[in-house]
Amino acid sequence: MAAFAVIAVPVLYIALQYAALSRMREGWQVAALFPVGLISLSLLVMILGLIAGIDMAMAAVIFGLPAATLYLMVLLPLYFALRRP
Repeated sequence: MAAFAVIAVPVLYIALQYAALSRMREGWQVAALFPVGLISLSLLVMILGLIAGIDMAMAAVIFGLPAATLYLMVLLPLYFALRRP
């Protein structure tokens, strides 16, 4: 079950991020870009940590990816519920 989650969360994040950026407009699109910044910073920390030889370098991505996925899982329904027709 844990192996499924390890694969499912990144795939779900990418799908939700694509859906959010392709469908949202105006200020909502800026809100949808927040997870991109979070994951970009997490990847930067991971790369710098791996270069420096830190064992826990992956922790930033491991904890950041589910947080970004949950953020998008809340943001997308809010957008569809509150947008003007």
